[in-house]
Amino acid sequence: MPVIEWLFQAGMAPLVLEGPADREVVERVIATIKIDVPVIRGLDLSTMAGVLSHAKLYVGHDSGVTHLAAALSVPTIACFGPTDSRRWAPLSCAVSIVSGAPCTCRTWSAVAECRERVCLQIAPERIIEACRLLLAERWTVPAT
Repeated sequence: MPVIEWLFQAGMAPLVLEGPADREVVERVIATIKIDVPVIRGLDLSTMAGVLSHAKLYVGHDSGVTHLAAALSVPTIACFGPTDSRRWAPLSCAVSIVSGAPCTCRTWSAVAECRERVCLQIAPERIIEACRLLLAERWTVPAT
């Protein structure tokens, strides 16, 4: 996954947080990257908050963990697909939203049956650019 590899090359120590429904996706991600990345799984909410509170950056999809990262003031890249980011995005000044093409499915059952999933296809370069911008903002010291 180019985003994880870019973070590693940028001097960060990326890790993957795996939720109860994420096992298959995480296995596919880990199989495609060329670096050894720790996978953290099975955390309760308090422990998850503790892990996130030490992060310099969080990249995730529209989920509760993404909202938790934003609430902890962790610079957050929130990736949206079929859900409306104008309604569901985390509220924080340190959140950047990236989305795929607009979802054309009219109902949630249509979303579940959709094979094209254009709304979930976000170019890694867009996520990397959002990471660059958020990290630059975080590390820039305002002039006094």
